[in-house]
Amino acid sequence: MQPLLVDIREILEAPGRCVTVDTDYALAILVVGDEVFTPTRPVRVRATITNAGEGLVVTGGASVEMIATCSRCLCEFPLDFDGELEGCGDRPTATPTLDSLGMVSDRGTV
Repeated sequence: MQPLLVDIREILEAPGRCVTVDTDYALAILVVGDEVFTPTRPVRVRATITNAGEGLVVTGGASVEMIATCSRCLCEFPLDFDGELEGCGDRPTATPTLDSLGMVSDRGTV
């Protein structure tokens, strides 16, 4: 699965500025133990990335409908997943890197 990349170059040197993300993200089948969840559509991601001066702050949410299977009757049913996004990372250095906590790559993406 590919990471969701967001161009944040315009806010890197501007404390208080933010970038808004409102996009769909393709999600593969999710397997948790013996349970299999199949997305019916891409994940809807809505977030704001803010330059807080000393670092970047990410807030927002994500939602997707998935198909699950009842363990009792084995019938499939739709299941909505909604989650909050919240995180922060250090302000990028001269040689930034990309990681799952929101650090910035050398291409100016999160």
